[in-house]
Amino acid sequence: MTCLISNGKLVGRPDGVVFEWCVELSLLFVSMNRMSIWVFRINGERIYSINNRAPIVSLTFLHNGTMFAVNGTDNVIKVYDSNTGKSIGIIGGVDVDFRGISCMNWVSVGGEISVPLTPFHIDVMSQMPKLHEESDVSDLNTLVVLDSQRVYFNFNNVFTIAYGIPNDDVGLIKHIGSVSITNNLFLTSKGQVVDINLQDNDDNMVYTLKKVIGWSCLLVSLHRMVHEQLELMYHEIKAFLVLFDRYLSNMENPVQLYHILLTNRVPLESHDYWFNVLGEGGLKRLRKQGETAYETIRNKLFYLTTILDRMVIIMSRMKGLYLCHRDEIDYGLENIIDLTEYTQNMIKYLYQLLHQCNKEQEMFISFLNWVKTVIIDENEGKSFDYLSLVEYFNDGLYNPTISKYFKVDDLEAMKKNELAIDILSYSEAFLVDLKAKLLANISKAFTDKLQITSPISLDIGEVLDPDFVLTSTWHNEFGYVIVMNGSYLTMVQFPLFGSIEIKQKSLPINFNLIEYKLDSKFTYMLYEIDGIYKMDVVDINKAISCSEEDKFPRTSIGQVQMISKPEMIAVKSGLCGILDGDRQTYVFVRDQQFRV
Repeated sequence: MTCLISNGKLVGRPDGVVFEWCVELSLLFVSMNRMSIWVFRINGERIYSINNRAPIVSLTFLHNGTMFAVNGTDNVIKVYDSNTGKSIGIIGGVDVDFRGISCMNWVSVGGEISVPLTPFHIDVMSQMPKLHEESDVSDLNTLVVLDSQRVYFNFNNVFTIAYGIPNDDVGLIKHIGSVSITNNLFLTSKGQVVDINLQDNDDNMVYTLKKVIGWSCLLVSLHRMVHEQLELMYHEIKAFLVLFDRYLSNMENPVQLYHILLTNRVPLESHDYWFNVLGEGGLKRLRKQGETAYETIRNKLFYLTTILDRMVIIMSRMKGLYLCHRDEIDYGLENIIDLTEYTQNMIKYLYQLLHQCNKEQEMFISFLNWVKTVIIDENEGKSFDYLSLVEYFNDGLYNPTISKYFKVDDLEAMKKNELAIDILSYSEAFLVDLKAKLLANISKAFTDKLQITSPISLDIGEVLDPDFVLTSTWHNEFGYVIVMNGSYLTMVQFPLFGSIEIKQKSLPINFNLIEYKLDSKFTYMLYEIDGIYKMDVVDINKAISCSEEDKFPRTSIGQVQMISKPEMIAVKSGLCGILDGDRQTYVFVRDQQFRV
């Protein structure tokens, strides 16, 4: 039974490129003004929008609806959080050079493979302190992208492997689906199905690849978290040092500090500086900025060492897996050892910084208290640790410890310290080595083991326009292709496993077919006949198994009402949205029998 869910009018005027329904979040995604995606609730309420900054070509969702990816004419794929519209990542540009993206499809490869590899495995990371953005690599969310020259496999938005198609005549145009991380079915321009899979597709090999790729993604994600925290530290430190340096540069004669310390008297010529330039207000501001900087360092460093400890554990696991399976996949033991040493050195430098900052903060606060009491308030009765103050005047005031770990150029009075280590540059160098050595070796090891199987014809002829071809899978059991061939809509079914047995059936189109969509095993057809707009649904499995040659079983959802001239449809899990030709009026209907 078909029931009306909602109807109304959208704010704005869709451009007709994207009209997609996310059933998991009950949200409608519509492209506006060629460069924007507006997101609506089912009642027409707009909740957020994103600006792609390039004309939009297509949009695809992750299997659970939590993320969506937008492909633009700039050959860059941008990934967003479906619930908030927050940018999650960018695929393409510097690291990946897409050349005319023709197709992208998001699949998820999950589930552990049962192989007796780790009988004494202890999950150390589950017993460590939790991170606020804990990454899960049990599922590899794989974005499969086709361009004019290559197939790209992007894992968890952080690690992309490019596979150059050895035969230029193959002509891949659509990604049908993934059986596993190592089996991907594609449709070619000649109407054929090919499988890109491993040459040696045994459980041990699949397990090893899945673990190595998953851990590599986790390494990149964790390093990204480390670098973000370091940049936050740098901005706080820079703000403090620049402010402190400005006050110090206005002090005409720094030697007067020793004079004041010995005599408890402020020279007359420096009154203007201490009481007007710095003053009590400047002192409060300096104290607040300094305490914020030192507290940020302390808090961030404890969090950073937790992340870095995880990275060391992951690389230790990768080392162990390599030693067990070096004959199956060689990604370079020396690279893992070098990166582990990098990470351990980073932990050492951070602990050095923490220890030195604790001492320096005590001296900084003591200095400010002395200035406030002796100089500003002119209170001579209170005693201070004068030896500590002299030490701070000599070593810490113009030569702060934190400037030895973070390079800050905008300083005049403070000395240009010789860096003990530029932590930000060190972090960037780690990422360069990670990509150039370990990830590059894993990519090569992965692609070297891939092969393209012999194409199998679907008997649908040459595909002249990929936009008129739709593909899908159902329960990891069947793959489907539907295509317009002249006055027939041809529907093809084939199994995803084992020998491919092609079955197909063609529906004569004796009506004005406006649009058709494929939702798992169901084909939705919006059409007009005798001036009446209707919607029919075909269960491809039932249609193909029907013994009568001329019979094509299909279910009518009924006449499309409340819309004068339907133009576009969005379908997901039995819920169908229909957009009017005015591109504002819409209606949502559902038939429970077509829920996937």
